[in-house]
Parts: sequence; C-alpha cells; structure tokens
Amino acid sequence: MESSSPRKAERRIAPNVFFMDTLTERQKVFYDRIEAGKILAQWLQQDWKVASLPTRDGVHLDAVVFGIPSGGIPVAATIAKQLKLPLQVAVVSKILLPWNTEVGCGAVSFRQTVRWNEPFLHSVGLSKERLQKQLEEAITKVSRRTKAFGDPPTILVGEENKVVILVDDGLASGWTMTLAIEEFRKMGAKNIVVVVPTSSYDVILKIAEVADAVYCANIRHGSSFAVAAAYENWYDEKEEEMVQLIRSWNNK
Repeated sequence: MESSSPRKAERRIAPNVFFMDTLTERQKVFYDRIEAGKILAQWLQQDWKVASLPTRDGVHLDAVVFGIPSGGIPVAATIAKQLKLPLQVAVVSKILLPWNTEVGCGAVSFRQTVRWNEPFLHSVGLSKERLQKQLEEAITKVSRRTKAFGDPPTILVGEENKVVILVDDGLASGWTMTLAIEEFRKMGAKNIVVVVPTSSYDVILKIAEVADAVYCANIRHGSSFAVAAAYENWYDEKEEEMVQLIRSWNNK
C-alpha cells in the first residue's frame, strides 16, 4: 500500500500529531491488523527523529512497544518485530455497556485503576447496581488477562527516558488509551508515543494533550466512528491466540 511521509498536522491539529495524507478521511485502508502494523512500523522508523524521540545509538529508536489486548497485540507485535524492539503487554479494558460489547463507559487498568467516563455515564442512565456489575466484569477480565499475558509492565529505574510506544488497533472513545498513558506516567515514563492505525479526529486531539507524540495513519471526521471501518478484514482477536503469540515472542 502506498504511504506518504507524515507531517505535523496543520492549523487545527496539535503539533505533536502525525498522520498520512494519503490515508486520511478514508475507509478500508488496511487489509488487516498485520498490514496496519507494517505500515506504521515503516512510517515510525522513517520519521521518529521528526518527533525528537531519543535513540540508542543516534540511529535506532530507544523504546519498548506495549500492545493493548486483544486487537492491539498483532499491530504491536508487527511493529516490534520490524523495528527490533522489545514487546510487552499493557492490559487495559473498557467497562462495557450491558447492551454493546464495543462501547465503554469507562476503563480499568493493569494497576486496577478505574476511570469512569462521567459525561457519557449521565447520558446512558445506568443504575448504580448495574454499573457495579459492569465494573466487576471489567476487573475480572483485566485480572485474567494480566495473569495470562505475564507480569504487568514496569519502568525500571534508569530506563525512564526510554520511549514507551503504546499501540492499539484504533481509537474510538480513546478512554482505554488515556488511562494507559496515565498509568505509565505514574510509573515514571517521560516519553510516551501513541501509535495507532486509525482514530476519530476529536479523540486524536484529546490523546495529543496527554501523549508526547501521536502517530495515526488514518484520521476521520464524522458524527459516527468505527475502528472496524478502517479495515477490509475485521474480526475479533481471540484472547488465547494473542496470549500464545506473546508467549512465543518471549520464548524466542
């Protein structure tokens, strides 16, 4: 797939947001998550100096890639493989609405931090009892995944200046990514770069306020936004397959 060099976004985009002209405002621009990861890896490799990201030797990016499961894992693994970077998992999960498995009203992190999307909650009108049930389900999911994928991420003393690359397969509300950034800041990360194939325009602006740099190939405007619309071949990644992918990576 043809790609173009990213540029700092123009007048109405934050200066730390990078995007691809040829892919912006389009749908079905990636075949699948693997292709998206390849495009992002090549792009990031070419242009990390534009974002003033630290390097190990003046050439190679000094970073660790963290994938957010499940959909972010194949994207992150592809980026880490092509750039020869370490790969870890940052388990963050949406607190789902009872009637929609894609839409969240908050998020839970690998550190068990809970963040509610308060404005959205007021609009859906769920009872406290129902919200508690949804929260418990999210905490159980995060605990299970954290155990399955291995130890939760850490930032070691002396490694604070490494770039933390947070990867998902796209941003809809941005709530899980925002919480992931918050957790890594608490852990001491000084350089956080968000790398995603697709996002809505409004969410990218919100993420840019808390990340040091944001790479998003496909930014779209519109009253409705679906991550899946950026992909020709979209399907839910099976958790057990993603766990096996990470285990195989760690056993290399």
